Amino acid sequence: MDYQELRTRLVNSHASSSLDEYDDFCRLVTEYTAACKRLNDQLILCNKLLTQGMRSDALRQCEQEKLLENVSVLDIWTPSEWKEIAQQHQIEIPPKIASDIAADLDRAYIQEKPVKSLLDRHRFLALSRAPLVTRVLVMRQIQALEPDNAIATLDLPIFEEALFKQIVSKMKEADGKNDGKTFLELNDQLTAEPWQIELPNQTLRWVQNVYQKYRLEIINTSLERLEYELNAAFSEVDLERGHQLRNQWNEVLQQSGGLEDPKILQRARPALEWLRQDDARLAMLQKHRQAVFRLQNAIDRQDYEYLSDLEQLHRDALSAGIPLDPYLERRYQQQMESDRRGIKQRSRNQWIIACVVVGVFLAVVIAIGVKM
Repeated sequence: MDYQELRTRLVNSHASSSLDEYDDFCRLVTEYTAACKRLNDQLILCNKLLTQGMRSDALRQCEQEKLLENVSVLDIWTPSEWKEIAQQHQIEIPPKIASDIAADLDRAYIQEKPVKSLLDRHRFLALSRAPLVTRVLVMRQIQALEPDNAIATLDLPIFEEALFKQIVSKMKEADGKNDGKTFLELNDQLTAEPWQIELPNQTLRWVQNVYQKYRLEIINTSLERLEYELNAAFSEVDLERGHQLRNQWNEVLQQSGGLEDPKILQRARPALEWLRQDDARLAMLQKHRQAVFRLQNAIDRQDYEYLSDLEQLHRDALSAGIPLDPYLERRYQQQMESDRRGIKQRSRNQWIIACVVVGVFLAVVIAIGVKM
């Protein structure tokens, strides 16, 4: 059945106002109803395959029958529109398309794509005899997307066991050569991903002990290099470089767990103190800039209640020992002078008003005495 043709004829027939089209429309609705039932049956079958974990089979069936395309084609009117059409033509409402199952199939397609590409890569790695670590990584990715896959449940534990033995063997070889860098790289491989198999505790304790030894060596080597560069920056008075190096120094110290060599710390102390003093200087500058901004803002907006508030803002701006910009200082002095004149004028006005009130009061008292 050509669903697209059925849709076109159904829509055109419904749009026609001719009475001759009535019987044709009802016949097309009957065909549409049968098409919806058939499509829903196919969707239900695919849904059963999905619930049974047979995603690939469900998607294969979906592709063969073009189910998602047909859902889109047969989704013509909304349920409320169908209700109105059914009342108008005195017909039964066709069954609703199982769009929820279609949505599940659509999501299954999204999940299937990465799994399929991983399965293809897994086969390629097997044929090319790729390193164990690469093959196990792909198997773990398959397990994350599809835990019930046979590769994850059957093959992965076998390959993990072989990989673990290989890593430990290389670690022992690196330790025998006192090659800390290689040992730490192998430890990263060992701890990068969770293992499906249970790793032997005795071997893990040995790995941890040797790891701590080489880790401390690496940390002290890094600190020694940074101490040399910090003191060089100190000698050259290169503050920008000094701050960059101190950030690296602090990152390494955080990893040391307090086991760093105290002699290295002692040698770095003068440079670190120099940088600490610069931090204090920068903090003071920042505080000064903020105080200057508050003073300027108060003058611009007249944003203060009392003259003493403005005086305090001025003192704050000078607290860092840095002179104010001459223009701002002049504006401050002018504002203070203007406010003082205003205060004097208000005081004079208040005195005059008080005198007038007293005079009026005395006049009233005298007038009352004369009458008496």
